[in-house]
Amino acid sequence: MDAAIAMLASCNLTPAAFVAGLVESEEYNDHARDLFMNHSRLLLDGLDTYLGPSALTDKVQRTTQRAYTDEILALSHQNAGLRFRASKANAAQVAGLSLQDMGLKMQELALKLWKLLDILLSADMDNRERRLLVGKAAQKRARRVTEGRKAVDLDGDELMAKDPESAGSEEEYWRESQKILEAPSSEELESERSEALINIVSSMVLLRDEKRLTWLQKKIMCLSVMVQSTNRRCNAMQSVIGMFLQSAGTPETIVELLSRLGVSITMSSINNTVHSLTSESTIELKRIGRTLLAAYAYDNVDIDLKHVMPTGDARENTLIHLTSGTFIRLDHGVTSGELACSEYLWRRSKRNPRVLAVDVPPMTDYIKLLDIHPESDHPSGLTRRECFNHWVFLRDLITHGPPYFRQFRRMLAKPEAIDQIPVVKSRQVPCRIMDINPSSNAMNVNVIEDLCRQAGVGDSAENPGVTDINDQVIIIHGDLLTGERIESIQDTRSIEEYSGTHPGRCK
Repeated sequence: MDAAIAMLASCNLTPAAFVAGLVESEEYNDHARDLFMNHSRLLLDGLDTYLGPSALTDKVQRTTQRAYTDEILALSHQNAGLRFRASKANAAQVAGLSLQDMGLKMQELALKLWKLLDILLSADMDNRERRLLVGKAAQKRARRVTEGRKAVDLDGDELMAKDPESAGSEEEYWRESQKILEAPSSEELESERSEALINIVSSMVLLRDEKRLTWLQKKIMCLSVMVQSTNRRCNAMQSVIGMFLQSAGTPETIVELLSRLGVSITMSSINNTVHSLTSESTIELKRIGRTLLAAYAYDNVDIDLKHVMPTGDARENTLIHLTSGTFIRLDHGVTSGELACSEYLWRRSKRNPRVLAVDVPPMTDYIKLLDIHPESDHPSGLTRRECFNHWVFLRDLITHGPPYFRQFRRMLAKPEAIDQIPVVKSRQVPCRIMDINPSSNAMNVNVIEDLCRQAGVGDSAENPGVTDINDQVIIIHGDLLTGERIESIQDTRSIEEYSGTHPGRCK
């Protein structure tokens, strides 16, 4: 070592200058790589010895802080997809807010922070593993099912021969023999126990996945708060929580508290989001309503608006009565031409004062609906209704009956399809809730008028700019009472024949 130091001194180099030059030289980078890769522990110990633990820790902290800062800045960039503009929000953007996508993007752009949160949220690793495992009850059930397989290996003869003197009398002997004869076979028991074990294991997996999802949500929330603190426009997660708080009727003081903590957006941003979504919904309502290919459905809504702070008036009624509605798009190839039959129905309506008796169709007995589809002979000799009842009986027996019958569940086919309606994903657009109590005929008229106004349809002569209904028929859905109200409206407000020569309309 002395000879090496002396040689360096003859070249006007100190050992420190030689090592520094070796590290900075591109020609001898292999030697520098060997130094740091194979002797890194020695270098770190030297830093700890000569600079002190605090100096080494500060150096490492500055390096990691720079790396974490770069990752936060990458997440706050517009391309990261964590920005949400409340004043321009639309339904597609809200539906596109996915926690899974947020987690994948955060893991991609901030892998170091993502791993750091794993450590910080689970400082006690043993406790984390215990939380990820399922409870003792599920483990005991699985162990009990597994140990129960030993009894499956015994068939009827072995059970009878196991203890020949166990029967105290002939009657008891035959009673035990009958139980053995009626008991399911070992294959059936094995199948039942296997199915039970599969169900238990499946529940264990689902529970573990649910806990892992909760873990993922915590990491996304932590990173979202950090990014939103860096850039106020990066509020995708906060927007999801804010809209949830709005839908749950959370008091404004709690919303403001959560917004200050960085967990939610502010109350004004929530209101801007609701206003933007409402404007978009209004346009969509008119778009689907003006096609005249939408059915209207409405029902009453009763809401109890309880006060957060009690009032002195105990007799105050907090129950309000509203009406909710929705537009349902008519699918299965329905066209507006097929619905242009209002005049045709009026000419055959019993409410038409000028209709001829021969033009009014007779009332159809509901018994005739039983023969609406022609029926051919079935090989079993059963009618179509009897075949369906037979299938329902077998389904209930296999599903809810003794465990013995579950072995036949794969043998049970689906019921016979008769003029099956193709499966189509229905689409509906919720209407603005109406401050109308549909408890009377007049209020039901107001509801229908409001629905037509939201759809942008009506009489263009009275309301310019709306789509004229003309000869179109609009289908309205509701409960039984709604149907009775509408029929009563048709009876009381239909055209009547007066003693004069001109008919009039009752207002």
